[in-house]
Amino acid sequence: MKTPFLISLVAVSVFSCNYDETPIRTADVIKDITFEKAQLDADGMSQTRLTVELPFKADADKRTVTISTSSGTFAATDGKSTINVVAVQDETQNPFRLLAQATLISPQTEGNAIITASIAGYAQTKSYTFITAQPEAIVITPSQLVIKQGPENEIQLVVTLTRTKGIPSLNQSVQLTVSDPAGNQKGRFRSSTSVSDPAGKCYFAYTLGTDKYEGPLIIKATTSNNKSSTYTIYAQ
Repeated sequence: MKTPFLISLVAVSVFSCNYDETPIRTADVIKDITFEKAQLDADGMSQTRLTVELPFKADADKRTVTISTSSGTFAATDGKSTINVVAVQDETQNPFRLLAQATLISPQTEGNAIITASIAGYAQTKSYTFITAQPEAIVITPSQLVIKQGPENEIQLVVTLTRTKGIPSLNQSVQLTVSDPAGNQKGRFRSSTSVSDPAGKCYFAYTLGTDKYEGPLIIKATTSNNKSSTYTIYAQ
């Protein structure tokens, strides 16, 4: 009567050893990350819609996606680089898709950003490119319209780079010259910040120095993408 019991016990042991649970892959939790636009200008304003697709049969506790970016921000977050989004059915094209969507806003610094989507310890990343937002126009603003001779006298010059949309990318270089109508350079710059700040501005301090000159002075600003502008002041 003891032999059948021993056989039954061995069978249970064999079945237990052969049991193997299939591991969960990241692709089983997060299918893909896509972008509405292939790239954005780094102008601090351009936007693209970012979509994270989940498996349609994802469990209810695996439908909140944390999306983060190494550069730029997300809309409706007060300038934050991380947002939590609950995935919902795609009602417009395919109801058998679960989508979590957010709006990515470009920074003012060109380069590649790493976008990360994560759920319950699983994460997937994609690279996204922000390209240089070149200036489209230049505005020269002198602190005064007349400069007196002598190295003790100087004026401040502000060069503002502008675009129809947004602000040019940071650190756009500007070359500034001051000359008479014949093209002869006059005076010198005591100090300069010849690359643009977050407001698209560059700053220069100019003096005639020891140059003896009276008459028009033509200020010319030129950017690295060959945009230029002039402004005329007077020396006396």
